[in-house]
Amino acid sequence: MDQVGKTVKKQKVFFGLTSFLYTIIFLGILVALNFISVKHYRRYDVTRTKIFSLSEKSDNILKGLDKDITLIVLYSQNSPLYPKIQNLLSEYKTMTRKIHVEMIDPELDISRTQMMAKKYNIETANRIIIESGDKIKHLTDMDIAEFDFSAMRYGGDPQLKSFKGEQAITSAILSVIEEKKLKIAFIEGHGEKSIATETEKGLSQIKRALERDNYDVTSIKLLGMEKLSKEEADVVAIISPLLKYTEDELLILEDYVRGGGNLFAALDPVYKKGQEDFQTGIESLLEKFGFALFNTIIVDPAKMLPLVSPANLYVDSFEEHDVTKNLENAAVIFYLARSVEILKETKDNAFHVSRLAYTSEHGWGETDILNENFVFDEGKDLKGPVTVAAAGENPETGSKIVVIGDSDFFTNYQIGSVGNGILAMNAFNWMAEKKNLIAIPPRDIISVHTTLSAKQMNIIFVALVIGFPALIFLSGIFVWWKRNRK
Repeated sequence: MDQVGKTVKKQKVFFGLTSFLYTIIFLGILVALNFISVKHYRRYDVTRTKIFSLSEKSDNILKGLDKDITLIVLYSQNSPLYPKIQNLLSEYKTMTRKIHVEMIDPELDISRTQMMAKKYNIETANRIIIESGDKIKHLTDMDIAEFDFSAMRYGGDPQLKSFKGEQAITSAILSVIEEKKLKIAFIEGHGEKSIATETEKGLSQIKRALERDNYDVTSIKLLGMEKLSKEEADVVAIISPLLKYTEDELLILEDYVRGGGNLFAALDPVYKKGQEDFQTGIESLLEKFGFALFNTIIVDPAKMLPLVSPANLYVDSFEEHDVTKNLENAAVIFYLARSVEILKETKDNAFHVSRLAYTSEHGWGETDILNENFVFDEGKDLKGPVTVAAAGENPETGSKIVVIGDSDFFTNYQIGSVGNGILAMNAFNWMAEKKNLIAIPPRDIISVHTTLSAKQMNIIFVALVIGFPALIFLSGIFVWWKRNRK
């Protein structure tokens, strides 16, 4: 018995040591695998459009980062964009330790959201804030995704069409690591709308939006200046002047444009009695570069806003251009807009001008601007489609001009309407040559649907509800029968 007991005891010790050794080996294998996975990390994207994979361009940019980048994501977890943003940023983090991400749900973490709103001077969530040092860039829904708005006509919600998060985020990262801050100068001194005004007719919101994109936004007066160079202003903006410019001021602007400067002009029609032929001088300046502004009011019965004057219209017809990006399924609302026509190129005018936005064929440019009973007069009024906005570029000097026949569309009161803000920001970005908009195509959202016939549905129902349970039951009966035979 003692010998048996000793043998059993030895066996227990042997099995114990063996188990311990196997455990050590198993843990060693796990540690080794974990070490290998960290050093040689691999992820595989099996989606059809590779929506969760980074392009080679993004890889190269991220690997070359020498500055820390912080990304603050202010999105609700209920947003359809939340998981896509989260998965995409996890890819960014795997490429470099310079990327730091903070996900904040505005519905769950209200206090943190309020802190971010105060710190970054924002009023709404649903945005990504990219920060490096003192430079900040904001991305909204329209920056990171394309939507199909057609369902909204019938009371439905916008549908996610494609995800362009990589293009937007990589471009934003490049923007905040840029050394140079581009300058935009708004001219004042002639009754222009002001970027310092916080009222409905002011431009303080577009100023903040431009500053969020790392622009240096200022106001300047041309009187007293000898010249204006591109080093002083990458873009000059003229917004609805009420008084005439002097010859010296117009000459400064002309030299600025011919020297490679960029000009943004938003000019309202003059509809005061006795001043129908009034011109500020900007009209004749723009004619030299291929733009003709007529003192008309654009009317479009097919694009009228409900319960207001026919002169208040929305435009959803756009030519393909960098300025009209992301407006394919949107619209821009204009209030008392004037027509902007394109002149033929001449030897003195090297600008290639093209229209950006225009009315339907039912629209026209009303020349009798003091008469509110708008009726199209053949031979007198401008026949539609009428151009509301146009853009021109001089390929020799690189100068760019955008002319829009309305200034109200991006005032504080209207900039948040539909595509108004998009058009304004696109125009400034195009003129300032934001070349950091990386050519990474958006990833289409492909929904795979399976349509089953009534017969197929019946087969599935019988198989799941009756077939499988019956199979399990019969298997149990068979096992019971086999055991009882023995």
